Amino acid sequence: MKIFVDTEFVSKSFPEIKDPAMLSAGLVADNGETCYVEIHNPRLHSKASNFVVDEVLGQFGRFPEAVVTTLAEAGSRIAGFFDGIEGEIVLCADFPADLYLVIDALQQGRRLDDLRSRISVKDVKAAVSGDDMREAWENAFALQGAMMGLERHHALLDAHCLKTVYEAALAAHPTMDQARHEYHLHTDQDGKVAGRAWTNDNLDQGEPSEEADWDVKYESVAKAIETTGGTHVGCSGCQVNVYLDGQLVDREGKSLEQPRARRMRP
Repeated sequence: MKIFVDTEFVSKSFPEIKDPAMLSAGLVADNGETCYVEIHNPRLHSKASNFVVDEVLGQFGRFPEAVVTTLAEAGSRIAGFFDGIEGEIVLCADFPADLYLVIDALQQGRRLDDLRSRISVKDVKAAVSGDDMREAWENAFALQGAMMGLERHHALLDAHCLKTVYEAALAAHPTMDQARHEYHLHTDQDGKVAGRAWTNDNLDQGEPSEEADWDVKYESVAKAIETTGGTHVGCSGCQVNVYLDGQLVDREGKSLEQPRARRMRP
């Protein structure tokens, strides 16, 4: 299950983040379940900038049940939330510090070791960034903020909005969350085949992880088709597209009637 994460924190510097310390964390699961914690610690709050005091701490106290006093207690609360979720957990955030702080809280709460095998992390910044997503963010903050009575920089509201915007991006680009592997090949005069391969799942996780591309060469068309498997869906759900001399080809090397949109990076 995907869980969308946002945190608020204090740091020694900004925009470069050094030694961040969590103030609050909001987590929103795919199924709508939520977890929110606020650390009320005078020593920690004394390190806050004027912006954090106004925009973050100024919204504290609206959920009394969320109040904790230590990072370890926050980690225990978050772990308890995870305990109620079955199966694998994918923590999704658009800022690396958010992921680091949640993992650190679990560590301080002495729960990371027993949860480690169930947790993976996913940076969704690329999906929710850009001018085409600006309106989605504005709408999410306006509608969700009004409904919850919260403003930006409240970790729970921001996590809700991250989930909303990510889902909007996925609706606009249905294959965004699909692992893809592509071959763009050409046949030389001597019958050999060469070209480039590209994937958005270089870590073999069965979903987009990191992009990579490389040169490929084959002794013949038959060898190229045998090696790549032609256009097909792999056992992990990865969509494999094989383009040979500009045509999308199947497992037998035959041209498919309706080529799919090219996904290769420029």
